[in-house]
Amino acid sequence: MKNLAIVMAAGKGKRFKGKLPKQYVKLAGVEILARSIMGIEKEPSIGAVIVVAGKGYVDYVAKKIVARFGFKKVAAVIEGGRERYDSVYNALKYAERYSPENVVIHDGARPVFDGSALKAVLASLKKEVAAVPVTRITATVKKVRGGYVSSTVDRETLRASVTPQGYKYSVLKRLYTISAIRKYRPTDEAYLFEKAGYKVKVVEHEGPNIKVTTREDLSIAEAVLKRINN
Repeated sequence: MKNLAIVMAAGKGKRFKGKLPKQYVKLAGVEILARSIMGIEKEPSIGAVIVVAGKGYVDYVAKKIVARFGFKKVAAVIEGGRERYDSVYNALKYAERYSPENVVIHDGARPVFDGSALKAVLASLKKEVAAVPVTRITATVKKVRGGYVSSTVDRETLRASVTPQGYKYSVLKRLYTISAIRKYRPTDEAYLFEKAGYKVKVVEHEGPNIKVTTREDLSIAEAVLKRINN
């Protein structure tokens, strides 16, 4: 298989403060996770999708989201681990049966994102081992020490990484060992490439890419979705 996608949806979303984990809350009538999968599945070059759900939610995702929306490319819904990196490890192990050349990893809580970012990431993987979309930071960033500003960071050199991110599967799997994730506790997979000395290609991304973390983010995502659809 050329390209396989992993959609991460095992988080508990504690900051969202809802009865259900945030990925199962509806955004304009459709679950956040369902919208995230839709954005990945509609990319023609993605051959299969693995969805990683939290403990106790595998059947829920399989029946209430995958089956209900008729996602054709979702090959499996598997259980994640305690931390995000544990869940990624489980997914990479499961992906062995498909022998993909490239793997794309996307946050299930990012329901509104520009498909051009995914296309650009996949295009970069023709030459690169890792590619991540990034957005510019518009705020003034301060370093703080002991309750006081120690310096102001040049924001021209700063970017915020978003998803979907793409990697050569064989390299990522080799780097993503139990010992490595326990040592570094990576918040994204690119970090392991950085620590191993690989160059990570950045894809400048200016389109919408909303991650729902709080209730306020849900309102923002609804507004952006409405603007896009209109």
